[in-house]
Amino acid sequence: MVVDIGIGLVTKSELQNVSDAGSLAGARELALVYKDLGAYQSYKDHTLTSTEKARIQSKMSTYAGYNSAAGVSVSVLSADIVYGTYDSSSGTVQATEQGVKAVSLKSRRDESANGVLQTTLARVLGINELGVAATSGAGLTPLGGVPSGYAEIPIGISSHWFDLHTCENDRNIKFYPTGNEDGCAGWHTFTDWPASASRLGGILNGLRDGSYTAPATTAGSTSYNFTGGTVSSRFSDMKALYDAKKDGNGDWLVTIPVYQDSSCANPNGSTLIIGFAKARVFGVNEAPDKEILAEVQCGIVDSGTGNGPNDYGTLYGSPGMVQ
Repeated sequence: MVVDIGIGLVTKSELQNVSDAGSLAGARELALVYKDLGAYQSYKDHTLTSTEKARIQSKMSTYAGYNSAAGVSVSVLSADIVYGTYDSSSGTVQATEQGVKAVSLKSRRDESANGVLQTTLARVLGINELGVAATSGAGLTPLGGVPSGYAEIPIGISSHWFDLHTCENDRNIKFYPTGNEDGCAGWHTFTDWPASASRLGGILNGLRDGSYTAPATTAGSTSYNFTGGTVSSRFSDMKALYDAKKDGNGDWLVTIPVYQDSSCANPNGSTLIIGFAKARVFGVNEAPDKEILAEVQCGIVDSGTGNGPNDYGTLYGSPGMVQ
């Protein structure tokens, strides 16, 4: 009986590899599904279609099939796939219809799929077969860090904005002027000190012509130096950067740090970065209006690292195991 149980445990370990491979492949395909929605489409209010689920299942089946359990190539049942979100309290992927961020897969060697294991010595005790299964889940986690040179604009968004708004709706924000609920953001000089108008001007011009490289940033450990307000003397430099980066529709999609704050007041001095968000800058109006108009987006990015401490609607496209 010990021999047969040992075979069962080895098979369960092999099935775990099957589930790990399948769920990771499925979560990556989920990210690609969301990227195919377009840069300005929110994953949070999207419900996966039957075609998209079939696409994800196909990828999961392919990668699961690269593995075997007790010498049998494992097939995947659609009923054993869960599309949902990771619930940390239960340690499982909980099914949901909208805003799916994780998938889980149960792989089997039992009466439902791929056949039970036939015992040998345990038959003398009346145990003729064993059913074995293993489950794992993989998900898309919040963006937790960006590499050197990735940041494109010296602006951050207050975490308080996300107490008042979401990236699914009510997502308009102003990057000029700031310091109020409409402009719940702040200008910074990255990690450069002091955060003066002249230093900000050099950064804006350097970002425009490629002579300035923004530093690598990790949420929860990197702090940026904020100017204490929108620097009106550098409005023209900010507009020049926007004009250089915008596309033919006047849109400029950027990844922006979220700084820790309990208000929309202009941040001043060294302030901790605790996450990241995507934003679409779509208009810069010169005097007399003098406005920089944007909207916060939900989106998927492939540069950087995942497992960010806070979810502000921007997920890292390479999945990690969550179950």
